[in-house]
Amino acid sequence: MTQYAGSQANQGSPVVHQSPAVEIAPSHSHKQRTRVGDWQVILVRSRVDAINLDAFIDDIEKARRSGAKFLALDLKANRFLSFQAIQHCVKVADEMVNENGGLALICCAEKTKRHFEIYGSLNHIHVVRSSDALAALSGVKSDESTTVRSSP
Repeated sequence: MTQYAGSQANQGSPVVHQSPAVEIAPSHSHKQRTRVGDWQVILVRSRVDAINLDAFIDDIEKARRSGAKFLALDLKANRFLSFQAIQHCVKVADEMVNENGGLALICCAEKTKRHFEIYGSLNHIHVVRSSDALAALSGVKSDESTTVRSSP
């Protein structure tokens, strides 16, 4: 939004106000990783689209190459996953189950879960509400789809 300054000296000069919702994070901001038990957690940026899809896929593949058997994507800050990102996650989940591992989604919005069901499948993906609930998955067989809810 552009506004014009009201003082005599600045009359007619544009003053640009940035919206606080503007994301100024670099395209690789989803690289931050943590661990919860056996699970390696990747924090996913707010938007994964064609611009940063390759970096998203690369991060997942780097985690797998480094030996992560159980991988969780923290979607707390995410508002959009592209069709291609969802398809890649489903493919990775299927591969990880075949390798006796697993893929989990943390803080997955209902809309995103519906997109997974439309464009792919949640059959081999665990869905949990929080990182704390992720720890409860240690006793779950990797070929089961689960939704774990943390206590309020």
